[in-house]
Amino acid sequence: MDLFNESFNDSFLPLSCRRAVLTLLPKKGDLQEIKNWRPVSLLCTDYKLLSRALSSRLRKVMDQVVDRTQTYCVPGRSIVDNVSLIRDILEVSGSLGLDTGLVSLDQEKAFDRVEHRYLWKVLERFGLSPGFIAKIKASTTETLTEVLWNVLEVL
Repeated sequence: MDLFNESFNDSFLPLSCRRAVLTLLPKKGDLQEIKNWRPVSLLCTDYKLLSRALSSRLRKVMDQVVDRTQTYCVPGRSIVDNVSLIRDILEVSGSLGLDTGLVSLDQEKAFDRVEHRYLWKVLERFGLSPGFIAKIKASTTETLTEVLWNVLEVL
């Protein structure tokens, strides 16, 4: 814990906590096709513990800062509630003879598209402390990913 506290005072984590090793795990199918491999990032235990601690703290306030219509990954809420609401709206609309449609959008790699400066401002507006935001910044900036290649040849 001293390592994390000291690192956070400097707003910087050691390289071991910012480094991931990317490897590929085989899925079913022809392994000559890249789509049949799943990328997995291996992280050090220290970083996992830190990440879990930050996540646990954030989870305590999520229901206060995330709109009630957002149900995924918020403790005490279930995505099933929104699915049921959609089903009910379609059913009532149909019984009233209303033409109804549904558009579902899912942005691929949504987190990768988030502008971090904007994210920090949003966290500020939600009332998170500058110290907590600094901890999140320290755990997500200047990261390094190394690709483990030809693992089967090494083994």
